[in-house]
Amino acid sequence: MHRAGQGPELWSPASFMPQMKAGSEERGGQPVNGHRGAHSQDSQQNSVEKKLQPCLLSPEDLVGKGSHQTAAEGKKREHSSREEMMLERKLEVELQHIQQQMQYYYSRKQELKCCQQQAQILQQWLEMSTQPGAQGGVQGVQEELGQLQVRISTLTKAQLAERRHVQALLARLRDIQLALEL
Repeated sequence: MHRAGQGPELWSPASFMPQMKAGSEERGGQPVNGHRGAHSQDSQQNSVEKKLQPCLLSPEDLVGKGSHQTAAEGKKREHSSREEMMLERKLEVELQHIQQQMQYYYSRKQELKCCQQQAQILQQWLEMSTQPGAQGGVQGVQEELGQLQVRISTLTKAQLAERRHVQALLARLRDIQLALEL
């Protein structure tokens, strides 16, 4: 309500807010843009309204097509969840298998060390045993030492053969670890 001869007009805060044009260009006797005349102020007001215009969602955005997509996405998530569970189970089985094979390799390696230590002890005993009356004991120790040497030979060959397999298992473990870090 601009009157000639008065100072600047005081606009209501509502005139700065974007307004919906519902059939009428005027609200309360004034244009929607809040000011009569002054074309430059109208264009400024319109540009401010465009910038302040919030991005509103329609009801269709919340229901309708969206609900079908959500249901499809839910089925897709459920399917991928099942796949993930199956992959996780396969991975658990594979890791348990690797663990068993590594434990077997390690126990055979420990057995080899133990046999080597026993053979070394028996060899030292034979070297120190020079008493002529202990020939019966020496013969028993020599037989035991011979059996240990056969066992050591068998275990050594097995360890060498299994080493490549164990290296492949270790490589697989590294691959799994890298995949899980992603």
